[in-house]
Amino acid sequence: MEHSAKTAKRLQEINRWLDLQGDMGIEEEEEKPSLKWIIAETVTRLPDDVYQQLVRFPKGPHLFFVGCGPGQRGQAIRKYFTVPPGFADRFAEDLIVLSNELCNMPIEEACGTVAHEIAHVLLGHMGLDPLEGYERKEGDVDRLVTAWGFELSKRPPD
Repeated sequence: MEHSAKTAKRLQEINRWLDLQGDMGIEEEEEKPSLKWIIAETVTRLPDDVYQQLVRFPKGPHLFFVGCGPGQRGQAIRKYFTVPPGFADRFAEDLIVLSNELCNMPIEEACGTVAHEIAHVLLGHMGLDPLEGYERKEGDVDRLVTAWGFELSKRPPD
């Protein structure tokens, strides 16, 4: 597949930036896309301002993707760390856990799921109680993901 110069540059940046942990699924040569491919495809397609927030964070990546295997399709989690004296009290690293089941979904739906979890991170939806304001948060995320040009999942949440 031919990529535009902008897309090719983004893919190169994304491969340096992505911190992928855990089970990332099927290898690139196989019939189905890997989680790494789905994540890179999604991030490449984000609007410029959103892409800049994720990939060009001044102090390096603060968003991590983890493959979780069968079960839940995805979840965004914020982890706070205590830092040494002389620094801010603590800092946050955002973690997106994705199921390898995304590799079996239509690509538009899989990318929409990844974009959905990225939207939760950018909207700051990682409070102590993930169910607090659930309907409002999901509505906000759905509107944002749709504005970004992604397809919403037609599957009921796990």
